[in-house]
Amino acid sequence: MKQRSIALHGRKTNVTLEDEFWEAFREIAAKEQCSAAELATRVLSGQKHFNYSSALRVFVLDHFRKKDPNPD
Repeated sequence: MKQRSIALHGRKTNVTLEDEFWEAFREIAAKEQCSAAELATRVLSGQKHFNYSSALRVFVLDHFRKKDPNPD
């Protein structure tokens, strides 16, 4: 797990994710033609009392579930 600092609405906050989640998050950002910081701002905007690391994990999970809703 790595802790990274993300600028969110002009304030830096730390987010800790496993390497695989960071890689998947950056992959999604590249497909959406934005930076990881821009995508994080979109995903986390409006989150007030929520764990940011968890919010990013859920976003990545939802993204890939929607891509392949029936993996079996």
